[in-house]
This record gives sequence, C-alpha cells and structure tokens, in this order.
Amino acid sequence: SSGFGKAFARTLASCTGELVLVARNKEALQQLAAELEEKHPGLRAAALPCDLADESALDNLAGRLLELPAAKTLLINNAGAGDYGEFSEGSWDRIRTLLRLNVESLTRLCHALIPVMKRNGGDIINLSSLGALLPIPDFAVYAATKAYVSSLSEALRLELREHGIRVMAVCPGPVSTGFGKAARRPGFTGNMMPGRNAFDTSVETVVKDSLRALARGRARVFPGMKIRLAAMLLAAAQYLAQHRACTTDGITWSEAEAAHARPHYRRVEVADLETADLHTLLAGQRYDRIVCADVLEHLRQPERILD
Repeated sequence: SSGFGKAFARTLASCTGELVLVARNKEALQQLAAELEEKHPGLRAAALPCDLADESALDNLAGRLLELPAAKTLLINNAGAGDYGEFSEGSWDRIRTLLRLNVESLTRLCHALIPVMKRNGGDIINLSSLGALLPIPDFAVYAATKAYVSSLSEALRLELREHGIRVMAVCPGPVSTGFGKAARRPGFTGNMMPGRNAFDTSVETVVKDSLRALARGRARVFPGMKIRLAAMLLAAAQYLAQHRACTTDGITWSEAEAAHARPHYRRVEVADLETADLHTLLAGQRYDRIVCADVLEHLRQPERILD
C-alpha cells in the first residue's frame, strides 16, 4: 500500500492480468487496487488486507493464495521493518515483530507458493538490503534479518534452478520511503544514518533495476550506481579483513580478534581436553552463572561438555 510495494504494483500492472496486493492498511490497499483497475482495463487487482507479523493472519493469507486458480506467479516479498538503537535497550515486542515480518512472513510465503510454482512456473523477488553485507551496530537485528534474506534467496535460487524458477535478492541502500521514520524508536531525534543523502536511491530506480536484473537471471542486485559501488567497496573491505590475519600461539586470528584474544587465551591442544582444567580453558575468568541454551544432549552426558 506504500513504498516499494506500491511502486512494484504500479510498474507491473500493465504486465499481468491479476495483481494480488497484500498489506496491513486496508483502506490504502483498496484505493490502490481501484486506481490500478481504472487505469488498466481488464486488470483484476485483489486487495487482501493482512498483518504479516501476525502468525494466524499469515497462515490465513497463505491459504487464500493457495486457493487462487493455477497460474504462473511472481511473488514479491517487500514488506519489512527496522528498529534503530542499541540492541539491549530495544523492546522485545518490537524486535519480535521485526523478526516475524522480515524473516518469518517472507519464508512462509516462499514455502507456501514454491510448490505451486514448480507446477505452474513463477519467480520470486525478495527485498533484502545493502545492510545484509555487514553487521551494523544499532541496527543489529535488521541487518541480521537481511543477511538471512540474501542467504535464503541464493540457496532457493540454486534449489529451484532446475525448475526454471528464478529467485533474486534486491539489496537497496537508503531509499526515501516511510521505513526510516517507522524504524525510529520513540524519543529518538538524531540522525540514524549520517551521510545517507549521498547514497539515496529513488523507489522507481530500485523497482526498475530489480525487474531488469530478474529478467537477466541475476542472483542479487544493488540498485543504483552509487549503491553498486558501495557494495563493491564493502565486499573488498570484507575480503581484506578476512585475509589480513596474524598468528597468536599457533592459532590464526583476524587482526581484531588477535588484539582482543592475545592477553586472554592460549592454544589448547585437542589432547589437553581430556584432562584440561576448566579455569585454564577459560583463561582464569570466573562467572557467577553460565547459561547454556539448548544443550540438553550434552547435559545428559556431562563428560561431553568439553568436546
């Protein structure tokens, strides 16, 4: 009903006989559907209001999509949310909603429609982000969800290639939509991304570059010349960081890891684990409480914990 979804709908309305529009804002969705049907005679634009962060609503949506007549389908997962600020200070309800919207809803709709696409044909566009390329402090969960989207998209692309189904991740940089405003926490008045104006890309550029890249069978696209350049620089920086390594007590570390680890850790041979002193392994650190999540198998066999 806004942002990328609205732009994709308007661009693709002349290329299909049916558009299925999904968003939470029912009124805006219905207005867009009516506008597109009026502008493109013969087009059927169905408005399906749905809160994609609500699990039961998402299940109902998947069911309704599966009831549609068989057809070659293009699925565009462009819904997304952000949460700017220090991770530990964020609201868990907000973080959980972000995870459900950015990860679960996208995965659920792919899982629901891919079997149909195998029978009838289709393609998938998943909206990722330039932020998928690196961890972003104060945007930690958002960047992590987009790394998931890019990874899932590339894996599905390889799985579905033999079926002729193209799957592509779109990785835009800063774009002037309502995303930034929605990502701000209450009371925040600062600048979330200093210098972002230098990399701003229009919504229209993102949509056109995405559709052009899909037609060319690309796995991933960075819309706009400045964002493509930024992606190349980030990839080069990551490569250099991973390969500029130094050795500490026989272990190869990245430079940053070595600077942190040098005073604390020594090399432990595998044979040492049989008789190792826990305090030695932990470099003398003392914890008042240790939480081991999901290690039930190890807890049943305490002797395997050191393994």
